Amino acid sequence: MKNAKILAEGLFNLGMEINMATVQTNMVYFNIPEKMIEPLKLKEKLKESGVLIDISDGRRIRVVTHKDVSKEDILEVIEKVKQIL
Repeated sequence: MKNAKILAEGLFNLGMEINMATVQTNMVYFNIPEKMIEPLKLKEKLKESGVLIDISDGRRIRVVTHKDVSKEDILEVIEKVKQIL
């Protein structure tokens, strides 16, 4: 859950819409504001760099961390999202 919180905070700081109170497990749900990138484009770009995300509904995205994912991996994902945006 610690890495999920780091990921959520990083995505929030990049402008994603996240209710931080809902980050209670290894899953992070967030919405991409309409002025930003299209969800499918973000999904495709991240997949090209080895990061998988799921579009759960419209502009809502789901990301799941795993016990084998390190803090450094999470910070790398945040940086990749930042570069794509």
